[in-house]
Amino acid sequence: MVDDVAGDDVEEAPRRSTFQEPLEENLPSSEFVLLEEATVQPDTPVTPQYFAPPVRTSRTQQDIIAAFETEGSSGSGDKIAELENILLDEIASDDECLNLATPEEDVKDNTFHYLNVLINWQKAFLSWELNWDSDNIDAAVE
Repeated sequence: MVDDVAGDDVEEAPRRSTFQEPLEENLPSSEFVLLEEATVQPDTPVTPQYFAPPVRTSRTQQDIIAAFETEGSSGSGDKIAELENILLDEIASDDECLNLATPEEDVKDNTFHYLNVLINWQKAFLSWELNWDSDNIDAAVE
């Protein structure tokens, strides 16, 4: 394939082909250099090797379920109770927040309370996340 050059001086324009042969010094040689002498392969066939099964370092499923069910554990029940206390504290801060008749009044007068509850819940979740230790034996329960 040859590139076409447009113009009046077609005969004087340089032409080039799209394929150029590699230089002599870049041609591969037919000889391969051996880095090591070949070793004789054993007659026994190669068998796949398997890793030992991992050692379980966490609790059993029954232990985890029992930890969730015990009182005083730092499981989800305690966290839900803490979230409920945040909500009840916010309700207790304004005796009239539950006595609004229409949704429009609720939005107008209680938006601050809703936002305050959400912010305090986010603080609680962030605190739990920062205090969580994945290496703890109770990490699955927390």
